Amino acid sequence: MPRPSRKSTNSQFSQPSTSHATQRVSESESSDEENNKSRRKKSQLSQSQIHSTVNIELLTTNLVKYVINHSCNKIPMKRADLTKQLTIPRKEFDEIFEGAQEILKNVYGLELTEIPETKSSKLLITYSSIPLVTPLQMNDEETKDMQLLFIILSYLFMKNADIPEDNVINFMNQLGIEAEDFTKSREIFIKQLYLKRNKVEIEGKNDAYFTLSWGERAKLEFDKKQILEAVAKIMEKSPQAFINQYHAAHGHDPNQSQNLTQVSMIIDD
Repeated sequence: MPRPSRKSTNSQFSQPSTSHATQRVSESESSDEENNKSRRKKSQLSQSQIHSTVNIELLTTNLVKYVINHSCNKIPMKRADLTKQLTIPRKEFDEIFEGAQEILKNVYGLELTEIPETKSSKLLITYSSIPLVTPLQMNDEETKDMQLLFIILSYLFMKNADIPEDNVINFMNQLGIEAEDFTKSREIFIKQLYLKRNKVEIEGKNDAYFTLSWGERAKLEFDKKQILEAVAKIMEKSPQAFINQYHAAHGHDPNQSQNLTQVSMIIDD
């Protein structure tokens, strides 16, 4: 009786599995491709970051140059003009603006700031708390303008309110300053934001009048304490004699102090 044939159990493992080997090669190739893509992506990202950094530094330098060239006449600069002329991307403006602020302050001693409460667009001005030009370096016209500006700001401050423009003109006439000269200088001071001119309309009346007050640049460049001290010296009084002005100059609440003697300053309108 013939014996049944036996198949060797080792025959199933005698040859390598080609399907498993092919799968491992495929996975390796896929991994290499993904690594290459990742490296290319990182390289492109790095180059993009370098380009972005260089571009921001260049735009910051251009902004600093633009501000310096346009700050001599003290006329405010429009933010919209800066972004257009210097082609500054809107999303990067804040970073570039802050960089320019730092350079202007640390290198040139200038403060670059935005002016609030403008109707159409934001305005930028530069100013310095430290005088960049001494009186000895000014020409006669500049000296005359600064003296007139100091007188106007002092008058407005001591009045402690928005003053009708006609009252200011009358006061200038008492000092021997012609209305024509005042009007010419006033226009410049308004453009430079030393003065603010508001139109006041009265309900039921056709006539309107204008008032003058301190502008934003005056608030930044002039120290009210120094103005008060100068006026008090002329009046031969103590600065504390002018209680409202003293509190305004020092940022106090007049209701919190009862130790000062109230003396009113009379300036003929």
